[in-house]
Amino acid sequence: MVDKLGIEAIMEYIRTTALPKINGEGNYYHNLQYISRSFESPDEVGKNNMPAAIILNNETGCKIIPLTSEEMTVGSSLTQLTNAYPVEILGYVLLMMN
Repeated sequence: MVDKLGIEAIMEYIRTTALPKINGEGNYYHNLQYISRSFESPDEVGKNNMPAAIILNNETGCKIIPLTSEEMTVGSSLTQLTNAYPVEILGYVLLMMN
């Protein structure tokens, strides 16, 4: 069963806290100009809002599948996980051609 309140909290954390850390400092060259939880095409986002991140999610959740050692997060244990909730982040950038 999918915990809707927990998922909502995680999605908002990604939108309001995690993604805004991509701010042109440290390892990042640019700020994210636009972050949304609703799918929008690049034309809808617009050139002035690039780079942009669109957070996509599957409302149904899914069962955990075994991960390779490279895919595992340090400190996690698969025995403690029973359900997963896929979250995808779609990124848009504007390419400037000379």
